[in-house]
Order: sequence, then C-alpha cells, then structure tokens
Amino acid sequence: GYIAAIPLCVRFFIYSCTAIYILSWFSGEIPLALANIPILTLSKFHIWRLFTACFSYSSIFTLLIELLFFIIYLSPAEMRRGTVGVSWFIFISNMLIQFVFTILGIIAQSSTNDVIIASAGLFPIVIAEIVIDCNKNPEAERRLICCSWPIKAKYFLWVMLLLLVFLSPTNFLSILSGVLIGYLFSWNSCANCIFLSDERAKNWEDGAIFGCAKETTGFISIDHARELEAQSRFPAAAHPNNVNEAPRGIAFPGRGVQLGGDSAQVRPISVLVNKNIEEKMTIKKAGKEDGKQHIII
Repeated sequence: GYIAAIPLCVRFFIYSCTAIYILSWFSGEIPLALANIPILTLSKFHIWRLFTACFSYSSIFTLLIELLFFIIYLSPAEMRRGTVGVSWFIFISNMLIQFVFTILGIIAQSSTNDVIIASAGLFPIVIAEIVIDCNKNPEAERRLICCSWPIKAKYFLWVMLLLLVFLSPTNFLSILSGVLIGYLFSWNSCANCIFLSDERAKNWEDGAIFGCAKETTGFISIDHARELEAQSRFPAAAHPNNVNEAPRGIAFPGRGVQLGGDSAQVRPISVLVNKNIEEKMTIKKAGKEDGKQHIII
C-alpha cells in the first residue's frame, strides 16, 4: 500500500506521532510533557524536551498537515541519504532547532509573561530540509502544494515562510529556528561535520541499532541510495543494454524490406526498381517484333 512504499525512517515518525496523539486522548498531559517549553527546559532542567518535542501533537488537524509535509520533503531526503543518514539528520537537526528555540523563547518570554511559549511537532525539521534543498540549486523551480505556478527555489523558501507565518503566527519562533539550522547545514564547512559520510553510514548500518532494521521493508542502505541518485542524474545508466539498441529481425508494417534481417537475403530497393524497368522495356521491344508480348530474361 501507500504507507508501505514510504521509507522506513519517515514511516517510523508517522506511526510514533500518530500513536502518541491517540494516547493523548486518554491523558491530555502527554503533549505538554513532550513539548519544548523553554522555561521548564532550563529552570526545571527538562533536557528530554529537546528530543521529544517533535512527537508532541494536541490537534488532529496539525498532525495531518505536518505529517503530509514531512512525507513530501523527508521521503526524497531519505532516498538520497539512506535511512541511517536521514535518521541522523532528523535527530541532530531536531536537537539543534530546539536548542535555538529555547534561547529565543527565553528572550521572548522575558518581554511577555502572559503567554507560555512552546515548540512541538515535526514542522521545524521540515523547514530546515526545505532550506537545505533550496540552497542546493537556487535557480531550480519549485511548486507549492496549493499552487501550480513555478517559483524559483531562492524565492520559494520565503514565499512558504510568509504563508506559514500568516497561517500560524504563534509558531514563528519554531519556524525561525528551523530556518537558522537549515542555513547552518547549508554551509559547507558545517555540513561536512554534521552529515554522515558514506563510510560511517555503512558502519552504522551494521551496528546494533540499524542492524536489526536492515531487513525491514523500506530500509534504504547507503549503497542503494547512491544507486538511486545515479539513476536520477543519468537515467540511461540504469539500463545500459537498452541504449540505442533496436530489436533485430522485426519488420516494419508496409511494403518495404525487412530491416535488421540477414543482409544476404535483403534485396535493395534500387535493384528491384531497375529490374522492373528493364522487364517493361523488354516486353515492349518483343511486342514490336512479333506482335506478341514475351518476357525475355
């Protein structure tokens, strides 16, 4: 089905966030216990909130919308980086985003004591991935889900940010944190330190955590990710035996000669035409001599 076709890491977050949301029906304290609330994270030393904020949802509408964006943007990322690579990206980006949000939240909280500032959900991670993707090729065209008009990548990010801030102004700090971490990951010096190398990803694939998941449907190894990347860049390389190769011994419909057959059995069209003309001229000449038509060969 559709869910089975989604890569393993993305599917894990779909199941986890949905299950935690269902549990919140029975205990409304669960989303609050998982969300990153800067005051509690620092004053009460609730460090786990830096890691659990992405699983916190209290609204079915928010859950569905964010999971939709998560599938659209993180599934291709897992196809490019492999299951291990995208798992590490989600882990480290979520932690850094929540760390930045905590600092910004404390600053914002100092100016207003009437509102509790909190960060929850997967959307900041999605924003970080969008920033990274748009900075790879700024001139490439992107399209919004609700609009088919092409937008260059260097403008696409800001159009989406304005739309998101307009729709959900209370999540401005979370979105801003995702943008900052996305630009940090786009910086080559930081990207080389943060993203996993292929060699390390292969070692992790054989480790205790991912070793058990290698046989699971949807797991994408780093070798398979590189194959998919090569196929997307050079489609002809995926089927080298079929390039510029036509089937042999198959005739085209019509009255022409068979193409691709044995050259010794094929009679050129020019020879057939010349012979036909010679036969007609011989018939005409013989008819003049004895009044009858003879075919002289």
